[in-house]
Amino acid sequence: MTTSEEKLKSICRELLTLDENEIIKLLPVYHRRLDDFQSITEWEEATVMFFMINGLRIKNIQLPDKIRKLNGKPAPRVAAAPSRRVSTSPRGKPSLRLVK
Repeated sequence: MTTSEEKLKSICRELLTLDENEIIKLLPVYHRRLDDFQSITEWEEATVMFFMINGLRIKNIQLPDKIRKLNGKPAPRVAAAPSRRVSTSPRGKPSLRLVK
């Protein structure tokens, strides 16, 4: 393992020890900093931190499914979203209405 890999793994382990709920609340802060470019260094740090926080969010979303699969249990059924029917004209095109 290279030195860079070791450092990244160390950062990851340290990140996982922090309070995830508190960290995820910071997501909008770093999202704003991505849009508000003041300096290169601050923007680079905000970018990396934003994606580290998003990485935690993705982990939290996927982890329950991974554990269920590991234990051989099926994923829970999710109710289908209600379908939105679009009315169509006799020619098969959507009926549109001008809204002012």
